[in-house]
Amino acid sequence: MNINKPINKPFSFEATKETQARTLQLLRIIGCFIFLFTLLDYFDIIIPLQLFNPVWEFSTIGQLVEQVWAPLLGFFLVFFYLKDNQVSFKQARLLNFLSWTALLLSIFYFALFPLVLADTYKLNTQLTSANKVKVARFDSGLENVRKLIASSTTPEQLASLSKRASLGDEDILSSRNTFEHMKVQISQKLENDQIKYHKLNASAHRTQMLGFFKKATKYTLGTLLSATCMFMIFKTTRWSRVIYKEFKKNR
Repeated sequence: MNINKPINKPFSFEATKETQARTLQLLRIIGCFIFLFTLLDYFDIIIPLQLFNPVWEFSTIGQLVEQVWAPLLGFFLVFFYLKDNQVSFKQARLLNFLSWTALLLSIFYFALFPLVLADTYKLNTQLTSANKVKVARFDSGLENVRKLIASSTTPEQLASLSKRASLGDEDILSSRNTFEHMKVQISQKLENDQIKYHKLNASAHRTQMLGFFKKATKYTLGTLLSATCMFMIFKTTRWSRVIYKEFKKNR
């Protein structure tokens, strides 16, 4: 047995500089396509416009904030690679355009900041008012039922009222208690149901408002962070604008 038999190494191929350059060039191509897809996404998010509708505005701003990673990635991929550290006129024109686009996006996201604050205030007012109206309607309906119970004069009237209002008082009505005692029991049950409803509604409203304010905080800070990121891209890509100006001077 030959213990000195050489171990076969796996076949490998060393990529040439040209192959590496083509691979890196693919990053810019992908970055350009990301911008195109982002444009389609923005169009889908914004159209149709429903200005002065705080619900639509709040939701739209949220989608724009959550979508911001796409143009950021596109900027990175496009500006990442320069072949042999040289820039052609076509590349300079593209990079100059994208640099100014970053500034426009920065202004756009900064403009969303006061809008999302205004929408947060409006929606908070609407949600609070809607909850108060819902509770008031429930209490008003319950008060009307109490008055009808108090005005009923026979067990049959009481049973008919319970059935129409779906009070679920069958056990009380089928008991052998006196008519007046049944009225007191039903009224007490309505009071307990009202207390239970208020507790459940308050808990549900707190949960709803907590979720709303979490989103509002995310979208508010998101607009500022997005605008800041875009402005930093514009600032750090000044070289592309300078190169493009030099190209135009020497053409």
